[in-house]
Amino acid sequence: LDTSEIKMYHYGIGPKGASAVAKALKVNTTVLKLDLQHNFLHEDGVMAICDMLKENCYITHLNLAENFMRNHGSAAVFKMLKTNTYVTHLNCSRNHITDRSAKYWAEAIAKNLHVQDLDLSHNELEMGGDVLGPAISEKREHSEIRSQLESFSCRKRVGRGGFLKG
Repeated sequence: LDTSEIKMYHYGIGPKGASAVAKALKVNTTVLKLDLQHNFLHEDGVMAICDMLKENCYITHLNLAENFMRNHGSAAVFKMLKTNTYVTHLNCSRNHITDRSAKYWAEAIAKNLHVQDLDLSHNELEMGGDVLGPAISEKREHSEIRSQLESFSCRKRVGRGGFLKG
């Protein structure tokens, strides 16, 4: 591939297609931005992309929005963020991520000093703001991070309160 950006918005590639993309990008040195928004990757497809990013040190912008990653896919993202120091822009909005993942996202935010732009908006975090807000606040003290968390799908007001504190 001889391009710096791949946009595959709404191609419907699914988990198998994500595995093929991951295989092709594992050693690619030219692609810097990967947009896989709305491709029905589900957990397995997100895991394949994250496994690739453990080795690929060139991709800096990753859009995984609207892929039904849920909590298991989220776990793959946290593990990848622990070792990948190159991804600086990450969009995981609209992925049915719930409170079960909030503490892991908070840990990933706290430990990864490289992510500058994180979008977790429009997920199913009711109380997640209480966990994520302080982590984002602490991260902002040590580095620049622009987070898009204000539009979480929070059903309880107390969940957003943590974001407002952060």
